[in-house]
Amino acid sequence: ECPQNKEELRKMLEVVKGKKSLLEVGSNFGGTFYRMAEVMAPKSLMVSVDLPIDSTPQVLEPVESLKMNCRRISEMGHHVELFIGDSHANDTIQRVQEFGPFDFVFIDGDHSYEGVKMDWENYGPMGKVVGFHDIAGPVDGCVKFWNELKAESLNINRRFDEFIAPASGMGIGIIYRE
Repeated sequence: ECPQNKEELRKMLEVVKGKKSLLEVGSNFGGTFYRMAEVMAPKSLMVSVDLPIDSTPQVLEPVESLKMNCRRISEMGHHVELFIGDSHANDTIQRVQEFGPFDFVFIDGDHSYEGVKMDWENYGPMGKVVGFHDIAGPVDGCVKFWNELKAESLNINRRFDEFIAPASGMGIGIIYRE
């Protein structure tokens, strides 16, 4: 499943379309990861980092769902690497770096201010284009970090986009590092 607002997701998929390498930090069930795979160039590299969180009911089997979606993506012809672990751990960062740089990085993991900032600092430099989830809420940490990053981008003339559908409560932000 992919709980993202359909219009926000459609606009992000336009950015992802045709890319040859992608990293998603925080894949949860793998629904958005799968949707991005559908628009990637043939035989693309798809890397997922996810740490199962206690707030997701285990009866829903998030890790098994993510693994199933990774298998489905592999069956599409993409090369898939899945890292189950903490995106902030040095070992995880180093292992992911071996596959970079990436055409697109999507940060949707730890939604605390400190967590989003760390993922940006650790994985943002690996991406030519970097997307962020929940820039309009409901988690204050994501909103606060996005607003700071957006202000910095304005100061240095770095291009960015915001996809925020009315009443979605989520939003997607895109930073163009290239």
